[in-house]
Amino acid sequence: YGVTTITVTVEDGGLDADLSTTADNATFSRTFDVTVRGEFTWHNYTLPVDVNNDGVVSALDALIVINHLNQSGSHELSPTKPSGAMWLDVNKDQWVSPADAIAIINHLNIGLFEVALGIVPLDLSGNQITSLNVGEIFYLSLVTEDLRTDSKGVFAGYADVQYPAANIEIAGVASFLSPYVNGRSWNTESPGLIDEWGAFAGLTETGDGSYIISTIPMKATKAGSIVFGASTSDNHPVHDVLLYGSEDIVDPNSIYYRATELLILEDAEGEGWSEEEDLIDLISANKVIDPSCSDRFFRDY
Repeated sequence: YGVTTITVTVEDGGLDADLSTTADNATFSRTFDVTVRGEFTWHNYTLPVDVNNDGVVSALDALIVINHLNQSGSHELSPTKPSGAMWLDVNKDQWVSPADAIAIINHLNIGLFEVALGIVPLDLSGNQITSLNVGEIFYLSLVTEDLRTDSKGVFAGYADVQYPAANIEIAGVASFLSPYVNGRSWNTESPGLIDEWGAFAGLTETGDGSYIISTIPMKATKAGSIVFGASTSDNHPVHDVLLYGSEDIVDPNSIYYRATELLILEDAEGEGWSEEEDLIDLISANKVIDPSCSDRFFRDY
């Protein structure tokens, strides 16, 4: 990585449209620098939200970023971090901005909740995605995690999920992943809403870690930056959120509903998925790749 200078020169053939007769030819040159960055030196790869690298995530880490923003504002960081400087680039975008502060605050707030329910977009192989092209099919997954220190697992997880119907549409029926195969529920009749989505597990505690409850195939129809949001289900007590090791219903205020952003790009010619027969068969057959339950979706940065 580094900086290189590139000069582009354009020459025309002049009045006789002949490049070999140079007397009447005209030329134009433009020089510009190209910077290739290597590792994000301001990002703490061991624990991104540990800004002062003391091994502990606390409000101090958020205050360091906030104080820096108050003094210097949001700005792009230098290619090299000076010795002793704080690890300000929490979200690894080579900038220090309010987004870095809120990432720390959200991390700290997780400790106030008992359970997380969130939305994670996946490609057709089960990998988490942040962007795709118009026309592509992807899976919207409902993911849950027991956030208690003595995690025994989430027994039942249900939520109402909102999505922008102007940008995406339902492309198939819901699939439910083991152990969440009981009490299966979803309703997609209202555009922009997946109503009462969820299920409950079986006799065995699931323990800690993130688990995919269900997936629904979706199709991107219009470019834009969109947000999926989850909120409390309405059908109680049938769709209460419940935890192993507790007979109490989880208070909605103790549920961390995580929103997710997805960038939909204009489809470039020759790129992206097309609605070929094999893709339609995949959706019609209600097949889905089972991603590993050990992936902690709620801990990714």
